[in-house]
Amino acid sequence: MFPVKTSILICDDSYMVLKNIKASLNALGYTKILEAADGDQGYQKLLMAEKSEAPVGLIICDWLMPKLNGLDFLLKIREVGSFSKIPFILLTAQNEMNQVMNAALTGVDGYIIKPIENDKLKAQLDKTWKMYQSKK
Repeated sequence: MFPVKTSILICDDSYMVLKNIKASLNALGYTKILEAADGDQGYQKLLMAEKSEAPVGLIICDWLMPKLNGLDFLLKIREVGSFSKIPFILLTAQNEMNQVMNAALTGVDGYIIKPIENDKLKAQLDKTWKMYQSKK
């Protein structure tokens, strides 16, 4: 699993989802958590964190958000060298296979179908970390 010192960015337009994911991550020992309500805000937080002592090491992002949705946010960061390899987990309430395949083709590292349960989140963190390590 990701080291507990990993800085994690959560993007979701639902305040309750943000708080639930943050609580789940806190329960797993993660304390460096940034929150954003959409991809635009997430990108700004990513830029600020890059200049800090704790650059983002994982992004957990909702698919459907206003302004900049999850897939567009992913495509945007994959074009920036310093952000291109940040592990990215997509959250979605849509479990249609073609959408999941589309996300895989754009470089998403994992996905979680809502509602988010602690065991699903932990399992996806483990899986994404192992995949990330194998790419190094």
